[in-house]
Amino acid sequence: MLSTVGHAGAVLDLFTIDQPEWGVTATARRLGIPKSGAHDLLASLTAIGLLEHVPHGCYRLGWRSVSLAGAQMRTSPLKLQAAPVMREVARTHAATAALFVWDRGWVLCVDRQTAAQPARADVPAVGVRSRANGSAAAKVLLAHRPMSEIPMIGGEDACDGHGQPTTPSVEEELHRIRTRGFATGREPGPDGPPMVAAPVRDARDSIVAALSIGSASPGSEARVAADVDVAVAAAARISRALFAVQSTWVAGRSATRRW
Repeated sequence: MLSTVGHAGAVLDLFTIDQPEWGVTATARRLGIPKSGAHDLLASLTAIGLLEHVPHGCYRLGWRSVSLAGAQMRTSPLKLQAAPVMREVARTHAATAALFVWDRGWVLCVDRQTAAQPARADVPAVGVRSRANGSAAAKVLLAHRPMSEIPMIGGEDACDGHGQPTTPSVEEELHRIRTRGFATGREPGPDGPPMVAAPVRDARDSIVAALSIGSASPGSEARVAADVDVAVAAAARISRALFAVQSTWVAGRSATRRW
């Protein structure tokens, strides 16, 4: 059963913006499974609405995925507590604020707020995943993952973002990030804008997200220092709000069990 679920998850991971359609043969080849098994997986996921079978024989993501994503985005405590803080930061500091979470070796953008005047910081759109690279958010999230996961990133997806393999110096940088409570870095691409990120914690004191801030006119040391203060303070506000909500849930469940 777990193997089947794992294969189904692997199939869903194939569908991206760059490659939105997959056929049975290509799926089987990519996953290293028989064509009959690939066909069964694709057909089963189509039957429950997570995929759809298009006329020319390939498969695409189904509309049920939109429904599931909508429910997550509208009910996630993290997003609900972060959104008002991010809007305030974007408006008050003429900045772009983005919220990222860890998704099995990927960094996923789950919210983005921009100032009335578009900021220079062109961060990924909501729903876009990227490998853990040299971005500030990726560094923050990776710094709080088990050290055994760092070699899994490796190559050009390594923390330094310049194609260098994982080295002790990378581990030292991640340690510094954990100690000082923030990271700086650039978004992927040759013209990626500089960003500052700070960790968001839940009621268990676990790092559940990274709040990334980018100014409309970055560059000076004073501006970067100001962004650090903004990111750290805003992440702390979100963490406190998330702690309050989750602590209330725990207290409510405890009271219910006593009765």
